[in-house]
Amino acid sequence: MSRQREALTIFTGPMNSSKTRRLLDHLSEARDALEYSISVFKPGTDDRNNDLNQITCRNGGSWCAIPTPRQKNGISSSLYILDCIYKEKRIVKPDLVGIDEVQFFDQDLRDVVKYLINDHIEVAVSGLNRDFRGEPFPAIESLMPLATRIETLTARCTYKNGDRRSCGAPATMTQRLIDGQPASYKCPTVVIEGKDKNITYEARCLDHWFCPDIPQSRLSSYLQK
Repeated sequence: MSRQREALTIFTGPMNSSKTRRLLDHLSEARDALEYSISVFKPGTDDRNNDLNQITCRNGGSWCAIPTPRQKNGISSSLYILDCIYKEKRIVKPDLVGIDEVQFFDQDLRDVVKYLINDHIEVAVSGLNRDFRGEPFPAIESLMPLATRIETLTARCTYKNGDRRSCGAPATMTQRLIDGQPASYKCPTVVIEGKDKNITYEARCLDHWFCPDIPQSRLSSYLQK
């Protein structure tokens, strides 16, 4: 009996929810159990570990990766993935394509992934579910309808209360901090941690996530009529 193909697998969640580790596990299983050939891509914006040619998770696992060029707005080109496989033929057509940090890819990502799937290439991606404002990242949101499997992961809330203990509740949100204070809704969407020492990110539960200057919902004015 032939194996059912997993066209698109998505690992998503907030900061520190083991998204990249789950992606690496998925790639390793496909390589070892199915003898898949695998190509991995990552955004050129993500050089936090000072190695653009690898994806790395916090527990030390890693995989060689091809960095995609960033555009003027800092977002990475999805079409570069197709260029590498079909136009430039930098790599042999793989059985599986892995993409890390998909939130940093442009609006062409959905069409690129759909093209790969239609060409019988399985795809597995990992990325943040929401930005620091609590809003969905367009790239990963656009992939959801294509997915055959979605793993929504959680972290542990790292907010420290009065006795300096971490909250520890399931965290579904990503908190951006500037000099230790919550970043305003008006700040740019993409800012890589480590580029500026005063900007950090934490996993937070809904009770301890805060984003100042969020615009009032249009439904508030509707309900007040």
